[in-house]
Amino acid sequence: MQPAFFRNRAFIDMFVLQLTAQATQATLGQAPQPLTSGPDHMAFHCILLRHGTPVPEEEDPERPLSDQGHKDAESTASAVAAYLQSVTAGRDVLVAHSGKLRARQTAEAVMKALLATGFEASCEERVGLSPNDEPAASLELLECGPTKVLVGHLPHMGKLAAAMIKSPAAAGRLGGLFHPAGGLALRRENADWVEAAEVVCGEPWWNKADA
Repeated sequence: MQPAFFRNRAFIDMFVLQLTAQATQATLGQAPQPLTSGPDHMAFHCILLRHGTPVPEEEDPERPLSDQGHKDAESTASAVAAYLQSVTAGRDVLVAHSGKLRARQTAEAVMKALLATGFEASCEERVGLSPNDEPAASLELLECGPTKVLVGHLPHMGKLAAAMIKSPAAAGRLGGLFHPAGGLALRRENADWVEAAEVVCGEPWWNKADA
């Protein structure tokens, strides 16, 4: 795997060009344009996660994470933070989740790990991430802004991943990657999303990622 510097070279070059442009605008007395994270303000990286294992519905209808579910969510959260440190120079990350408690608790674990490693992370409930939602609403979350971590459910996560790589027929294969507290990391190449790594809870998947 290449060192992080070379993997991030394109981002760094773009960032330097934007800083130079800002300095020139300031010299001319013009209002500087905001820095962007890539072409058309698109996020370069996105991680799709399934929530951790919840308790049975008969134990609690709200189905919060079980003790093991909390441990798995924390393990995956630490791995997500390590992965993003290695692939992006950006510090802003939006962690979005469905309205279900198990997804929110998993997302909060991710936000906590990101904050602990120096990221500027926020955690928000967003529409379009429920189990039976269609991918279109979730795709809108990726149109602009920072790196995204989306925490949701099956079968939606498999469908969303397939829609992102523009291969609806891959929904079944991709859905099989979403074990509890697992999922898929993707990156943008020009206008397209491509698979970067399978997120496997409890394994050092980030060291094998195609960044």
